[in-house]
Amino acid sequence: MSKPRRPTARSLAARFLDEILRKGRIPEQLGQEDDFLTLSPGDRALCHELVLGTLRHLSLLDAVLGRFCRRPLRHLDPRLQQVL
Repeated sequence: MSKPRRPTARSLAARFLDEILRKGRIPEQLGQEDDFLTLSPGDRALCHELVLGTLRHLSLLDAVLGRFCRRPLRHLDPRLQQVL
């Protein structure tokens, strides 16, 4: 039986962004996540910047994404939009 895979900085950032944007979780809770605490210091920094940087520039990111989508963003699956 194989061991469960530990989350990567990127996968944890994507999951946490989903919880912030769709479930109302607050960004400050990231540092309390068990999975976050198991990451190396460099990966914690990457995860932290991916989450906060995305939130900081969310309007700009959505505007750029909207220019390249054929349909309005509201018709995209929310998780797909977050990853893009």
